[in-house]
Amino acid sequence: FTVYPNPTNSSGNIFIDISGYNSTGKNELKIYDSMGKMVKSLVLNQSQLNLNVNFASGIYFINYLNNGLKIATQRLIIN
Repeated sequence: FTVYPNPTNSSGNIFIDISGYNSTGKNELKIYDSMGKMVKSLVLNQSQLNLNVNFASGIYFINYLNNGLKIATQRLIIN
């Protein structure tokens, strides 16, 4: 899946696109900080999402899950 812009600003928006994956069933995004703490969890109803990332500066990991199974992970850098 794609996440952009990356890096981004702490008060900006990111665009997430999972359209390259089989998105049938329950699709979720879970965002973790560099210490492994989950900072956001979302259930996706569509294959594209515009998300406000009002997080502190740092490195975050976005996990894409389909029916509870982790499919892919992207790193997100927030300046």
